Amino acid sequence: MARDAIDLLAGPHVSRIRECAHPDCSRLFLDASHAGRRRWCGMSACGTKAKSASYRRRRASSG
Repeated sequence: MARDAIDLLAGPHVSRIRECAHPDCSRLFLDASHAGRRRWCGMSACGTKAKSASYRRRRASSG
């Protein structure tokens, strides 16, 4: 695992290493998306929570 980390940090994809944008998560992930704009470590946990909270805020402010 340490060798893989060294290869990643010394390789061409180092600029694609991101930290999850969810405030309660500190995971790092490799953004392999085509556009390079991925924000969350995974949709199953952090992405869904963030999108749900944003939806609830928009609904509360519009009503």
